[in-house]
Amino acid sequence: MNAWHDLNTCRAIGMAVGPIPWTAIVAWCEFHELDRDAAMQLIHVIRKLDNDRAEREASERALKNLIGGQS
Repeated sequence: MNAWHDLNTCRAIGMAVGPIPWTAIVAWCEFHELDRDAAMQLIHVIRKLDNDRAEREASERALKNLIGGQS
């Protein structure tokens, strides 16, 4: 949870919020002295959370556009 919170500050922000860069995740792992296996698991978990977040936001935008289109 600390990694997710810390790494959220590394996202690219433009027209949409981007994913957390792989390099930022690896740097976080190195700073916290995680071994390779733990780092690989953390990368997987962060990517999963990122994908879930992106899907949720896309669904929310689609619903908002649908509801807004009916007004």
